[in-house]
Amino acid sequence: MLFFRYTHIEAEFGFIDYAEFLDRVEDLIVDVTERILASSHGDIVYELNPDFKPPKKPFRRMDYKDAITYLKEHNITKDDGTFYEFGEDIPEMPERKMTDEINEPIMLCRFPANIKSFYMAKTPEDGNLTESVSFFDSYMGHKLPKTLCCQKSNGQYLLATISTQYGLLIGIVYNIRKKW
Repeated sequence: MLFFRYTHIEAEFGFIDYAEFLDRVEDLIVDVTERILASSHGDIVYELNPDFKPPKKPFRRMDYKDAITYLKEHNITKDDGTFYEFGEDIPEMPERKMTDEINEPIMLCRFPANIKSFYMAKTPEDGNLTESVSFFDSYMGHKLPKTLCCQKSNGQYLLATISTQYGLLIGIVYNIRKKW
């Protein structure tokens, strides 16, 4: 049996904004998944997860604040029984519960700046939020780590990483220069 230990892909996208970047990430996730499944080694995915279903577009886009609301409305709490509040990191277990209940791919967007790295770009609408995203899918798990960021100072670039439980790692670097 062949095992993929590490695969890395970098793509550069010029002259796109945050919304277009999210579209490109969505396209990339779907395309790479389709290519892996169509390859001569695609059967490994089904060996590891017989119920695997490839993600389909469009992905649900949910802001962090809406995820906090969802967790409260569905009684998904911390270990001590209290609810997650805006500004707190949402750990893996509640993310998985939410993803499993919603049962479709989710791009969780616009996290509070106080729980993200200092270099993440702030949203134009609210300087307390970042242009960040995490991708979740009930079949694939957590794919985009919360280190995905949009850097808009000096170098004006965005760095993102996507990883899967199958050993696939995709790094996306794109330039977000404004169109002249």
